Amino acid sequence: MKSDNLTEITQDSELHQATKKDRSSKSSTTEIVVVVDLGASKTKVIFQEYPDSEPQVICIQSEVADVSLDSLKSLEVGGHPEDNCWVSLPNSGSYALGYLARYKFGGLTMLRSLKFDLALPKIAGVLWVVSQKLSKKTKVLKVRLCVLLPPSEGGDSKALEEKIKQELEEFTTPTGTLRVKLLDFKATREGYGIACYRRNILGDDKFKQRNIAVVMVGYRNLSVLEFVRGKLLEGASCDLGMSWMVDTFVKECGAGLSVDDPKVLQALVDAGADCDSTVLSKLSRKRNNSEQTADGAKFSLVARKARDNYALAVIRWLSQNIPEETDEIIFCGGTARYISDKLCEYYDGKEIPVEWDGGIVVPKVLDKLEMGERLADVFGLYQYYVNKLDELKKKDGAARLPQMIEAADRAEKEAVQKAKTEAAQKEKAHKIAQLVAQIKEAKKNKWEPWWLEEQLYKLTDGKQGRLI
Repeated sequence: MKSDNLTEITQDSELHQATKKDRSSKSSTTEIVVVVDLGASKTKVIFQEYPDSEPQVICIQSEVADVSLDSLKSLEVGGHPEDNCWVSLPNSGSYALGYLARYKFGGLTMLRSLKFDLALPKIAGVLWVVSQKLSKKTKVLKVRLCVLLPPSEGGDSKALEEKIKQELEEFTTPTGTLRVKLLDFKATREGYGIACYRRNILGDDKFKQRNIAVVMVGYRNLSVLEFVRGKLLEGASCDLGMSWMVDTFVKECGAGLSVDDPKVLQALVDAGADCDSTVLSKLSRKRNNSEQTADGAKFSLVARKARDNYALAVIRWLSQNIPEETDEIIFCGGTARYISDKLCEYYDGKEIPVEWDGGIVVPKVLDKLEMGERLADVFGLYQYYVNKLDELKKKDGAARLPQMIEAADRAEKEAVQKAKTEAAQKEKAHKIAQLVAQIKEAKKNKWEPWWLEEQLYKLTDGKQGRLI
């Protein structure tokens, strides 16, 4: 993939300078590639100890709570690091993150705050979790960091880089002090990983002949990246994410529902396009079955209306931000899937071809958390960045994933073959037992079961029975 026109993270001179400085360093500290999608519902991360280790995925819930350091230090360290994550930064306060923030300190998703504002503690938390996943005893991590941000916040990338360098040089975590040396930093726009992947699939020439819009519909944001003949334009974003519909649904339903309760979002997703009343009835706080059923029916009607209005709002905004001469629209993000029928119906009428996630399918061997298409953007960016790093450092870090896939396929085939062999052996043992029983019964009745003896002889390779 060539670097012209895709300028977000393809400035080879910068990356080359970073790798050149690294080669001149004699430090033995760990070098890790970390690619982060600061999603409003979950922070999604792919990381790799470069170049020799396998990539891994972690997801951390999005809640944040500012807490006193004394309160955090009093907590016991244990369990999964994702669920026990907190950080204390020198000049930016102390925070509980994810599961710990929500269930111990009443943390919120902070949807009204810019992702940029929450990026620093979240990235610090991510890096601590990564260090624990890699079982690194060293207190210094050499990190190459890529972060996805909405188009409207991409202009703050330099300020974010400076903050990361200053605040993460040394900070406090559940396991003590952690120090980070930032080898390289790139903040790029949501949807960019998918664009890189799509360009690789189409090839440079074909990509530069098309006008392509990458539409990311997430929990908080709706954003568009526009490529005109291969050139990335400014892009646009707004707050029409899935949270808009959740907020509308909760206000209309009442019934003690809360926008901050993750069960509401999960129920709406599980209820699907039909807004299944049986699924939604589980949100009811009533104890009586008939009242729960009535609430389910009410919730279903409200959900249908909210979903229709939400889809119309999304399409209305897109119609004002995607030019008519667009040759291809790439939809991505979990929320886009939720209203996929409405989006496809509209753009089929416009005769604009629609692609989903740029054709990305995250390998199961990597997607152990079963996040599916929600990992598409961060996966595309990870692949692009590691391939670019390989070119500059003459390494083969990108080869780890194909090796993982090959090993997983081999293990799956071996497991299938083993299961077939065990089933055949079990069936054979059953037939032998049947023949032995039949022969025994025949001899008891004083008649010669020579044909059974012959079957048993052949089935046991001459170890039992006899050949007549």
